[in-house]
Amino acid sequence: ASNSSHPRIVRQSEKTTSGRTTKRRIAVKKSVLDQVKRGTAEWVVGHAMWQKSQGRKPSEPYGNIRNPQHAYRAALSDLFYSTPPVGSYVDHYIAWMVKVATLIRMPMCSVFNGVNITVWPGDIPDDLARAYRNECERRHQEYLNSPEYKLALRKAKEAQRARNALLREFLAVAPKKMTCLDVRLWRDLYKKNTDLYGRAILSYASRWARIMEGQINNGRALEDCASEASHVGDSEGITGFMYGMAVSILSRVWVHGDQLRRWHNRSTQIGDEGDRANEEGGVLNPAVLIIGAS
Repeated sequence: ASNSSHPRIVRQSEKTTSGRTTKRRIAVKKSVLDQVKRGTAEWVVGHAMWQKSQGRKPSEPYGNIRNPQHAYRAALSDLFYSTPPVGSYVDHYIAWMVKVATLIRMPMCSVFNGVNITVWPGDIPDDLARAYRNECERRHQEYLNSPEYKLALRKAKEAQRARNALLREFLAVAPKKMTCLDVRLWRDLYKKNTDLYGRAILSYASRWARIMEGQINNGRALEDCASEASHVGDSEGITGFMYGMAVSILSRVWVHGDQLRRWHNRSTQIGDEGDRANEEGGVLNPAVLIIGAS
């Protein structure tokens, strides 16, 4: 199979007058190689092959490897056992593998979500992606029929029953509605957020506040019950961002909202960012990853 985005590489055996078999050099089209990002493993290998087709040795570094021969071997190894970047989409990744395999005229291997993938030059990406999904489905069905799944399902149901019992216990001593400081804002939020995502945040925030308020009315400090209540009150399966939004909303509308905001900031902080947020009146987002010093 040929493609205009792939280099045309020819391997041809020829008989000499002496009867010996020789192989023509691999011819890599330079115009196609120039379309590959410089410095990547595929570029280093493709460039080395182009160099060889011109009767020259590899000449490019790879990462911190300055020796061209060592760089070529390292890049070739990285390509043959390729690792998908975090967040890769399987169709795009397989298409890239086929493109590179065609460039270097060698198979490539990878493991995507535990499934081994091997591509050869000229393979059809859609066929490989379909085979990948079929294998995922086969493994899924195999797990559903396994004793391990039945045990995990039984434990999950037991844990859910225990959580539901604790939720009923907490809600039994909780007020029917949370005590609002700003009823108009709460109603406005509920009116404007009609989608499932927004309503899930509001429902969770209201339930969480009711549970905490019931515990506070029975003598517990907010700081002692907030974390437990946040888990027990989660019937929506909220994310870290949704949790942060719930804190932000409650800090503005609930009677104990500012105390909750301060507790959240202190319990979430890694350094002193929570203390600074408390001074500034802000709410830390627990879904944000901070890398390096600020």
